[in-house]
Amino acid sequence: MIGTGNQGFNDLKAYLRDERVQVTAVCDVNRESPGYWDGGIAGREPARNWVEWHYAREQRSGIYKGVTAYDDLRQVLARKDIDAVHIALPDHWHGIAVVEAARAGKDIYGQKPLALTIGERGQEI
Repeated sequence: MIGTGNQGFNDLKAYLRDERVQVTAVCDVNRESPGYWDGGIAGREPARNWVEWHYAREQRSGIYKGVTAYDDLRQVLARKDIDAVHIALPDHWHGIAVVEAARAGKDIYGQKPLALTIGERGQEI
C-alpha cells in the first residue's frame, strides 16, 4: 500500500477481506495524524497496526508482525518480494509513483487520475 490516508486506508481494509491478497508493506510520508474522514487517524503506523491486528486474529498466538512501514515509496518498490502495489497518493504524485512502480516491474493499481495534467501523460517523468 503506497498512501495510507483517506482512500488508501479505506482500500487497505477492503484488501484485507480478500484471501488472495497478503499485505506486507505500507508506505506514507505521514507517520500518524488525525484529521481524516470522520475524524479518523491515519498514516503508515495506524495502517501497519491495522494490518497486523487483522492477521493476528488468524494466528493461534494472536500475534502477527509481518508488515513493514516505509516513509519513501522507493523503499517499497525496491523489494523483490512485492509483486503489486496499490497507489493512493495525492493527485500530483500519481504519475511519478506509477512510472517508478512500472520501472520496478510491479503490477499496479492506481487511483484516478493517473496523471495530474494532460501533458504529463505523454512525457517521461
